Amino acid sequence: MYFASIKYFNRIKSAVLFIIVFALSGPAVMAHGGADTKILKDIIPVEAFDLIQENKENIDFIILDVRTEPEYKSGHIENAENIDYYLEGFKDELGELDKNKTYLIYCASGNRSGRTLKIMDEMGFQKAYNVLGGIKGWKSKGLPVVE
Repeated sequence: MYFASIKYFNRIKSAVLFIIVFALSGPAVMAHGGADTKILKDIIPVEAFDLIQENKENIDFIILDVRTEPEYKSGHIENAENIDYYLEGFKDELGELDKNKTYLIYCASGNRSGRTLKIMDEMGFQKAYNVLGGIKGWKSKGLPVVE
C-alpha cells in the first residue's frame, strides 16, 4: 500500500511540475490543428535568427520593426519593414497586413513588440513571434544588422 501511495504522489508531482513549467514558459498561444496552427509567442534572438534563416525564400515571412523611423535607420535586421508603434494609425496599419502570413516582430528592448504581439493576437493573426530583448538583445548576441 505504501508503494502505491508513493507512485501516486510521484505522478501528481510530475503533473504539477509540467503545469508550472508550461505556465512559466512565456506568453504563448498555440492552438493545435495541423496547417492551421495558431502560434503567437516570444523567442530569444538566436531562435529569431534561425527562423529568419529557415524562411529566407518564404514570401509569407515578414520581419516587422516597430521602432520609430530614426531608431530603424540607426540599424535594423535585414529586410525588416518599419511600422512605428507610436504612430496614431499603428493599429490600422497592422490591420492591413495579411493575418495568415508569419511575422517576426522586434523593437528596441522587446516592450513595444510584446505589446504588438498581443494586439496581433486580438486582431486574429495566425503566426507571430516576438524577439525577447529586441534589437539590443539581438546585437548583444553579435547578430547582424543593416545600417
